[in-house]
Amino acid sequence: MADTKKTKTIQTRTVPTFVALKAATRDILTAPADERAGLLLGSADIAAIVPRIPPEELLFTLRGAKGGEISEIMSYARPSQMRFVLDMELWSKDEIVPERSEFWMKLFDNFDLSTLERYVKTLDHADLAVLTGKQIVATLADEDGHPAHDDIDGYTSFTLD
Repeated sequence: MADTKKTKTIQTRTVPTFVALKAATRDILTAPADERAGLLLGSADIAAIVPRIPPEELLFTLRGAKGGEISEIMSYARPSQMRFVLDMELWSKDEIVPERSEFWMKLFDNFDLSTLERYVKTLDHADLAVLTGKQIVATLADEDGHPAHDDIDGYTSFTLD
């Protein structure tokens, strides 16, 4: 009777070394802004590279990216990176710029829940109110129980009843 041993094969993914990550990050950061998003999204190590990018460089990278690319890249960002990017993008002096706020609120809709939750947890209530205040409309429900002004483009409506 022949020996019929079963052998197991284990698939492993090589964890990138510090040196490899440093080199990959350098290659991305030395590329033009409009090429960085493509390089990041094409990297198998995006989850390890994005948190290593200085916040200022991440902002520069995102400014050269498209909407869907921004959402994907931001899903790997640390909360401190996210906060820096949004502080730089949303504010002009001591006021939020409504057009920029609307752009980012629409992008938030593309974020997965864990990314959005990770960022919102870093905000205090006042920051959250300022950030979302111009895009949220509170209304009374219509006869069907829906927000009466649910058709305003760029705004989120909810009912108080």
